[in-house]
Amino acid sequence: MQRTVASEKPRGSVSEVRSSTPDDQRTTITTDNVRSRREFNTKTTCEETLTNANSLFGQFVDELDLLCTKWKELPMKHLLKIFPGTGPIEFDTTILKEFMQADVIPDLCLIFTFWTNRKYLHDQAFGFEDLLERYQISSKTDYKKTFNDLIKINEKTIASECYDNYRHYLETIENVYSTYMLSLCAALHVSKELMQFLEDLTVNDADNLLEAVNDWDETLISTKSVIDFVKLKTFFINADVSIEELRSHQAELAFEDVAECFDAIFKDDEFKNVIELFA
Repeated sequence: MQRTVASEKPRGSVSEVRSSTPDDQRTTITTDNVRSRREFNTKTTCEETLTNANSLFGQFVDELDLLCTKWKELPMKHLLKIFPGTGPIEFDTTILKEFMQADVIPDLCLIFTFWTNRKYLHDQAFGFEDLLERYQISSKTDYKKTFNDLIKINEKTIASECYDNYRHYLETIENVYSTYMLSLCAALHVSKELMQFLEDLTVNDADNLLEAVNDWDETLISTKSVIDFVKLKTFFINADVSIEELRSHQAELAFEDVAECFDAIFKDDEFKNVIELFA
């Protein structure tokens, strides 16, 4: 007996079957909603970013205004929070000058010039003291106090105190002595071991070094280094002779007298670049 086979409904493709199910319809709707929310959130994020940027800039301008009106009462750390860079502040103030009081900018530049150069100034201070002791110099100007007032400045120091102390240094020291002399003082402090070596090096030792330089073993020390050592030794010998000659004519030496002796030697072409030999 022939069996009757029930007619089967043709199967559709997988995609057709799945797309017609309630679950897939919900999935499609959900995906569309997520896409819509994502597009909406992107637009909102852009608006929020611009709003936040504008708000931050407004806060920065408020900080600048506070800085310009109250800088004398603020600690250094507050100023450094606004201008934290170690480079020249002139570039920043040029960009922001329309948001700052024009008469305050030079004062702020002075303060940040000190802060940027404070390591060099500290070295200079100790080098000054070394020279005062080396040549037993008396001075009517209290250099130690001037330098100590600079050295004690830190982030907690009130900006007006920093300004006053640095300006006093400029008037009594930097604007009085040559750049050569100030650089020499700084170099002396950072080259204490070299100075001790030169102190122990006798004139005969220096002459012997020059005589032996052609046969020197370059693997131990370069010929240039030997010549530089001798040049530095000669520089200080000339200074010592000049200062002792001056001392023989006057009972008491001032720092100005010693500085003039060094400046005269710096004018000699042989020693005009002697500061570079300390490096």
